[in-house]
Amino acid sequence: KRVVMKVVTGIGPRVGTSFVMHESYLSGLPVVGELFPWYVDKRDNPNGFYEMPWDEDIKPSNYRDTVIKLWDPWPFRKRIQRLVIIEREDKEAQLKSMKIVNEKIRFDQQTHLDIIEHFLEQKKRLMKLPHFFCYTEELDNKIKDIISYLGD
Repeated sequence: KRVVMKVVTGIGPRVGTSFVMHESYLSGLPVVGELFPWYVDKRDNPNGFYEMPWDEDIKPSNYRDTVIKLWDPWPFRKRIQRLVIIEREDKEAQLKSMKIVNEKIRFDQQTHLDIIEHFLEQKKRLMKLPHFFCYTEELDNKIKDIISYLGD
């Protein structure tokens, strides 16, 4: 049987991927990810981040039928059964949020705008895959649909 993954990704940080992961967990879906990696401040996201360890070599067979948050899901595109893509429509709010968090975390010394532009380039490829797209600003209204999509 082909290994399939259920992936949540975002068009840059601070878009709501952790919220989707937490809601997936609360709904009973099997989720994977470290709640509070060493580089985060719990106050920025008290319910957890659900991050994959940066140094882990991700093997799809370890994540069969689980929900996993990946910042670059493209290498796994042939193994993805469900893909949720979240983008913050209000880029100014995203940049402001990134700046607050970046006081504590350094995003590889890239500018915040460079990071968002990188993810917007990645989005062009990801949108070609079957997916569920949602703006951050719509998450509260769409979360039940997202959970249903991930749970199929």
